[in-house]
Amino acid sequence: MRAQQVVELGKPYELRDVERPEPGKGELLLKTKCAGLCHTDGMVRCDGFGGAKLPLTGSHEPSGIVEAVGEGVTRFKKGDRVGAVGTMADGTCADCKAGHRVFCDNADFVGLGRHGAFADYVVVSAASAFPVPDELEFSQVAPITCAGLTIFNAIQRADLPKGGLLAISGLGALGHFGVAIAKVLGLRVVGVDVKKDALELARGLKFAPDLVIDANKPSSEAVQEIKRKFGDDVTGVDAAIIATDAIPSYQFGTDILRKHGTLIVVGQPSDPIPLKFVDVIFKDITVKGSLLGESSQAEELARLMVKHGVEFTVRTFKLEDLNKAVDASHDATGKAVIVFD
Repeated sequence: MRAQQVVELGKPYELRDVERPEPGKGELLLKTKCAGLCHTDGMVRCDGFGGAKLPLTGSHEPSGIVEAVGEGVTRFKKGDRVGAVGTMADGTCADCKAGHRVFCDNADFVGLGRHGAFADYVVVSAASAFPVPDELEFSQVAPITCAGLTIFNAIQRADLPKGGLLAISGLGALGHFGVAIAKVLGLRVVGVDVKKDALELARGLKFAPDLVIDANKPSSEAVQEIKRKFGDDVTGVDAAIIATDAIPSYQFGTDILRKHGTLIVVGQPSDPIPLKFVDVIFKDITVKGSLLGESSQAEELARLMVKHGVEFTVRTFKLEDLNKAVDASHDATGKAVIVFD
């Protein structure tokens, strides 16, 4: 079968002919229909997590049709349409037993430590898989297995009631989708970015933000914009999700929070995130992170997308054009996905 692999760190993917894998106990073999390209894939190519075992097939965002099931799998059968979170957990540690498989002490991840979905076939954990509604295209399923799930988890971790005021900073692949999901969940949404194309994409969404803020301006002006839009009694947003690696966005997001607000970290910058004691002590903000989520959340998200007609803005590429997709992802909006025949 064909597979796009990292053969040398820091170098482009290489399209290679490799042996088709077989599912082990508790696993599924998928015939890949779509695989998402994620920022994390770039980190893997540069050994951002350390100890990369090469060659390695990329992509931890798989969706496809079950080709074979491993021993002990009863929920899925050949021919089922599924997506899968990339977590390959042991199922025995304290976090696994508590339902937090993504935090498994001994977890491996598709596309990070095990061969991923930039291939005609991919092996995934049955426990991390979820059924896909017939109404949902595979090009919409692959992005929710990581990008969509991460931002959905972040929104849920904000724990806001309907009518709550949420800012999403970084309106790229995760951010623009998060805006739509937050809107259909009944939240008021402020979209924040510094890029004109991202701001325009947000304004043109089917589920657009209630307010769009250009973060090139001072945060004090942004707070005044929020007041004018939502009322003088509003002193800032209830929660801010930072879906970008840009360091200034973390302070900007903190600045537009009201007292007792929540800052949710999604971006993974290489430099330390700024955090002032006055914001933690005197403003009393809470800081949380969002690392993926569970397959049950992905299944819930898929149903939500079908119910409300929410879609990722995607750009599709063929497997042989993966390196073109990598280049395009640096300066274009929307989510790059690899589609298979």
